[in-house]
Amino acid sequence: MLSRRSARVKVMQIIYAYKSGNLKNNDLLNTELKRSMLQPMTMLLYLLILFREIAVYSKIDTSIKESKYLPNDFDKLPSTVILNNPAVNALVNSADFEKLIQNEKLLAYLDQDIVRHLFNQLSASELFFNYKKKTKRNHSDEQALNTFIEEQIFRISEDLD
Repeated sequence: MLSRRSARVKVMQIIYAYKSGNLKNNDLLNTELKRSMLQPMTMLLYLLILFREIAVYSKIDTSIKESKYLPNDFDKLPSTVILNNPAVNALVNSADFEKLIQNEKLLAYLDQDIVRHLFNQLSASELFFNYKKKTKRNHSDEQALNTFIEEQIFRISEDLD
């Protein structure tokens, strides 16, 4: 999560702030160092929450598409297949993950419009369409979807900036 190089850079930044007089006491120095070291963990947790919420939003999207008067072929394929993904199952069913989210108070930063936008980007992709069509998925299919979400959906989304 936090490489040695990143840790060294963060420590050097804190020491520089201390030496330049921006951080006067040791308690403030320790607090700032701890906050700086935990920041990558918080960012990772937020991305995992987004991944989980995209999958949970698939239930809402499926119910919207099922209620259409004239659904097309794409609407008839259930979007909830993403909930069967082992990584999503681990996030949805993990009490430890939920406890960690509650401790960090990260759900306050979650925006449902961003979740809906990210899900729409995912559902518009060809990879997700092919994923939904398959009746049997192997580990490589699940991994390909997870990688696609991380590399294509999270990285290109301007809403996450």
